[in-house]
Amino acid sequence: MAYDHDMHELATRFPGAVLTLLGHAPRGPYVVEGIDVKRSERRIDLVFSPRDPDDPTIYVEWQAYPSPDVEQRMLAEVADHCLQTGRREPVDVAIVYTDEGVRAKALPADVVCRGRAAITFTPRRVVLTELSPDLLLSAGGPALVALPLVGPEERVRASAREWLGLACAQARDRREAEDRRELFLKFLTWRLGTIDIDTLTGLEGVVEETATGQALLAKGEARGEARGEARGEARGEAKGRLAECRRAITLVVTSRFGAAPDWLAERLDAESDLARLEALLQAAAKVERVTDLPNG
Repeated sequence: MAYDHDMHELATRFPGAVLTLLGHAPRGPYVVEGIDVKRSERRIDLVFSPRDPDDPTIYVEWQAYPSPDVEQRMLAEVADHCLQTGRREPVDVAIVYTDEGVRAKALPADVVCRGRAAITFTPRRVVLTELSPDLLLSAGGPALVALPLVGPEERVRASAREWLGLACAQARDRREAEDRRELFLKFLTWRLGTIDIDTLTGLEGVVEETATGQALLAKGEARGEARGEARGEARGEAKGRLAECRRAITLVVTSRFGAAPDWLAERLDAESDLARLEALLQAAAKVERVTDLPNG
């Protein structure tokens, strides 16, 4: 999934889901936006501005890749933005790491910034894979959309079907159910890369209603055929395995980024190494931008 884009979509459509991930129980609603810091010309992923003055302004950074200076950079940008806009405490800064390995690469940083008034804050560090799915399940409602992002991979894989049904069942109307389904499947694609078709058995009809769901099903079929051929299927079936993998890559890329780069079709036609195709399929499910796809 285009991680930052889809997390921004989660925050703007279902801000309560992100607040649950951060451990917040606000008094009132929030307005959510991404902002650019003028002096550094860098972007802060999300700013939650409260309607209730007793609720904190919350700055959120999503971190899916190792970066030693992410905390120092984030806190400096928040301090700059507070001074530029006149925002004062209460201020909360949250850096959401996708897993412990990413968090471990980040050097810790706190900020005390003195302008006309003091701004002091320490980042809230959230590691998604260390959060319990039970936290979101107990919150219910929009929080269920983020279930594929939390907890161990084994539980995500085993519970995806049940969680998707629950998330859609708790939607207020059909449109919200569709929005929840699309985001849930994007997060599932990002988290697992590939899944077996039986993970979503019984939900094929609703899953196929979204482009992301079609891509997941296509990948599941490709993986199933791959296992059959690994047990000694004929050469003609091996060609079908390659074709399914190529089709799955195309579906994933187009469902996540809207269009495939010009070189992709030629690259897929020329590639006959299944392992390289599968590596490209996994990359297509996880890169943030289509330009990050390996070419060659």
